[in-house]
Amino acid sequence: MQRPACQVCGRGLDPAAVPWLLPAPEMADMGEGGHRCTPTPPTCLDCVPASRRYCPALREAGSTLLTVRAFTVWGVSGIVHNTPADAAELLGRRRKGWIGWDSELLPRTIAQEIVVWIDKFDIVDAVPGL
Repeated sequence: MQRPACQVCGRGLDPAAVPWLLPAPEMADMGEGGHRCTPTPPTCLDCVPASRRYCPALREAGSTLLTVRAFTVWGVSGIVHNTPADAAELLGRRRKGWIGWDSELLPRTIAQEIVVWIDKFDIVDAVPGL
């Protein structure tokens, strides 16, 4: 995520103006110019139509396309465990949490996704779900 790339085609994206397609639930409490963490990677403009058409989460819940002007790699989404045996058992049953890079829980976390803090953005459009 230091060098943003489209999650669909892998094309590199301009870090000064990153197209980011978020499911509507992630946008629910983000106002104009607000701050928000997301594990959702960016999507290039060429891949947005296919993503909206074929991704069940975007199609059903709706989506919002942003132009992100500043973001920070904040931490990870994962499962915190106490022992390796505990980790194996928890993987299938426990909800993921967001753990920042500076958290004391990070060494005991099975990371599943990178989490990004979106600092500055513009809303390009919003498409309602079905």
